[in-house]
Amino acid sequence: MTAPAATEIGRDAYLITSFGKPFVTEGLGNKMREWCNDAGLPHCSSHGLRKAAAVALAESGATASELMAIFGWTNLKTAQIYVEKANKRRTTANAFDRREQSSSEQNVSLLPPKNVSETNEGKGDE
Repeated sequence: MTAPAATEIGRDAYLITSFGKPFVTEGLGNKMREWCNDAGLPHCSSHGLRKAAAVALAESGATASELMAIFGWTNLKTAQIYVEKANKRRTTANAFDRREQSSSEQNVSLLPPKNVSETNEGKGDE
């Protein structure tokens, strides 16, 4: 049984302590650390998992407003960081995809000539 599954669900909070009270921020962070360690994930943390979720949602097209609603952020700037990074990653990938497609469609080599005689340089229209 996983730690979250073993935790009682409270009336005013989803996760409650063993004392039946909602977790305070620091307490939940400590409990997440314990759960991550118990699950064999010592490299994970509550902050890291929240960040990973924000990145995944932003990369799947979530808006800044949606991220704010999901994560309870009140500052648009926080959400916008994730959206802008996702947009930059997406546009970079799109640019390279277009470049790849373009180069396979072109008939003219993009390489410089091997020697001067391969060009029409110095010749007039004949």
